[in-house]
Amino acid sequence: MAQYSDTDRDAIDALVDRWRSECLIEDGSLIFDGETVWSLENFELFYRAYNDRIDRGEGSFDEKFEAQVGDQPGTVTRLAAEVIAIYFLFASQNTVGAARKRELIGLVLAWNGDTLAESGDVHAAMGQAIGGPGQAYNNLRWKHIAYLVSLFREFKRLSAERRAELVADAWAFKAWIAEDDRDGGEQMMRHILLHLLFPHEYERIASGPHKYRIAEHLWGLIEEVPLDDGITGEEEDVDRALLAIRQRIEKLRDDGDVELDRPLDFYEGLLKRVWDPPLADDESAGGLTNLAALELKRQVVLFGPPGTGKTRSKGASSAPTARRGARSLEGGGVPQELQAGGRDRRTPSAAPAAAPGIQLRGLHSRASPHARGRDDTGRRVPAGALPGDRRGTCVAGRACSPPVGPRPRRAESNRREPSLR
Repeated sequence: MAQYSDTDRDAIDALVDRWRSECLIEDGSLIFDGETVWSLENFELFYRAYNDRIDRGEGSFDEKFEAQVGDQPGTVTRLAAEVIAIYFLFASQNTVGAARKRELIGLVLAWNGDTLAESGDVHAAMGQAIGGPGQAYNNLRWKHIAYLVSLFREFKRLSAERRAELVADAWAFKAWIAEDDRDGGEQMMRHILLHLLFPHEYERIASGPHKYRIAEHLWGLIEEVPLDDGITGEEEDVDRALLAIRQRIEKLRDDGDVELDRPLDFYEGLLKRVWDPPLADDESAGGLTNLAALELKRQVVLFGPPGTGKTRSKGASSAPTARRGARSLEGGGVPQELQAGGRDRRTPSAAPAAAPGIQLRGLHSRASPHARGRDDTGRRVPAGALPGDRRGTCVAGRACSPPVGPRPRRAESNRREPSLR
């Protein structure tokens, strides 16, 4: 299952279970027992006060949020505080610390003379975390809150019976979100919400491009898997693919065919190095790995006097690029790094031969977003629209090359801001 975190998360999961029943299905409250807070009426008022008056000007989020919502009825400010609590549940302490989470919730509650009880489960959940969503999580806080308000308002327009059906079915809930591009496409808060509500089906991944990259690099583990769930209407779904890959790795691990040095998580240990291997000496430095940066910028400049290792560095970079591009390696599609008894290939002494079907073209393998026909956000684009895109084109002195990349799969929807209508 995907219900993993490198820190405790039991308080978060317990709070989400109560939120599902008392707030999403019913109209109750996370903080105020017996009060009606998560109602359609309150969301309509919240939407008009905040989403209809988005302030993109100067000033902090706290200041602008109070100017927009601070004069609303007490039930609306309570709702605002609880929506912010849901927004904060996923974020690691490195992204937003526990003290800051509780501070902002308390600040909003204070507009109505309320406080956040230290003995409550919301206070406890703010001290835990699930994953690191990246800088955009804080920089675009206004947008993520607007997303949640808009989505929950639509959800509350459904009958209580329909709401209960959706929050009980992981794939039906995702289908409802994606229906008519309701939430503006696959964006961070969609991925976070799916994991919060359905941690057994959806990975703790807040990045759409990361999901697609992992699925493509580990596609060799799943041959003919029925990824069409019959509900979403999509031929193949990246979350279904990740679930199938997880189940395959679990079986291989149980059978002794793969060895993992840490719990099965796509951001941990050997499994992470398969799809995003670090080349820097300090693996805990954070940010982009050298290889991820190379894929993003599509070029690298090595400088220094003779004898300082420029050629060796170039070779070390090309080896994992070739490995990451391979859809199927020896061992029945099991990446060599995970094969039981295989040596640690983090620092190869020599670049291995590219796997069958892998061609390095200007440092682009099949793993490169542009060679796959996607831009840096993971969206598909027409052939020839990007540097390094060789799909269906001819290269001087060579035969025309076939389209590059693994079998077609669902492309990530265009990212747009949530509807603020």
